Amino acid sequence: MSTFGAQQIRFRCAIAAVNFSHNIRIYSQDTSGGIREVACDNGNWSDGSEREVISYGILGSPIAAICKNMIHIFYIGEGNMVKEICRDAHGRWHEGELNRLKIQVAQYSMLCACPLAGTNNQMRLYVQMVDNNIQEYGCDNEKGGWSKMASKMAGIGRALPGTGMACTSKKDREMCIRLFCQDDQMNIIENCCRDGKRWGAGKLSIEKALPRTDLTATSCSESEVRLYYIDRDNRIKEMACSSDRWGHGQFDQPCVSGSQVAAVSWGNERDCNIRVYFQCGQYVTAISEWTYNRKWEEGKTALPPA
Repeated sequence: MSTFGAQQIRFRCAIAAVNFSHNIRIYSQDTSGGIREVACDNGNWSDGSEREVISYGILGSPIAAICKNMIHIFYIGEGNMVKEICRDAHGRWHEGELNRLKIQVAQYSMLCACPLAGTNNQMRLYVQMVDNNIQEYGCDNEKGGWSKMASKMAGIGRALPGTGMACTSKKDREMCIRLFCQDDQMNIIENCCRDGKRWGAGKLSIEKALPRTDLTATSCSESEVRLYYIDRDNRIKEMACSSDRWGHGQFDQPCVSGSQVAAVSWGNERDCNIRVYFQCGQYVTAISEWTYNRKWEEGKTALPPA
């Protein structure tokens, strides 16, 4: 891939989100490389100013976020090294244990992370290495730190350079991790890991999607998953999976070219709440919100500090 192509991939405004039920935290990067936090507590939005910069990544760094016992933020720093910062129960930010591994990724690598459903503190992180294979890192104990998992995961292996990535997990009869990425033929594919050991192809395949489309996934319940991606007409589309059956969802909204997308959810199948965040052109670069509870509606038009 040319340097120009890699720069085009890298200069996208990252968006990541976590939630504690209806209380939400949004993380994005400003034009100086600062990663900012915007908070929504009981429906009231605040922060997002320069005072809320929690760290700095290289310009165009992707961001992933997990909320378990604490908030974990992942991004890419100088030298294409993956970085982790954590927020403890007292609201203090500090470096995460992942930094000790000194993980260097491809200059165009995106990343994604998810907690393992039904566990107290187990997490997984996925990045793209210089050979374009997807690498998995795991943390099974926050005090024990992170470690490199299988070097090449069966059914995943090589992916499109600069592919978007999304992951989520659920626990029914057994643990299932779902990882979404794009292959060299531009197809969005699903990879599933059963019981934490066996990776294989999932049932979702979206043919010839927008190259390097951003991806995000969220789970409403143990049996329902939503995936969001951007099509070739710069519209964010939704795929819904219930009981391992995929179908087209109702969400379909325009976005600016190159927008990223983040989503959170809570509740259950009968009362599922979803929030989707992306750039649709409000105040040029502002992040906008759409909400779902039995039907889709526009939420906050432009998040602070817009």
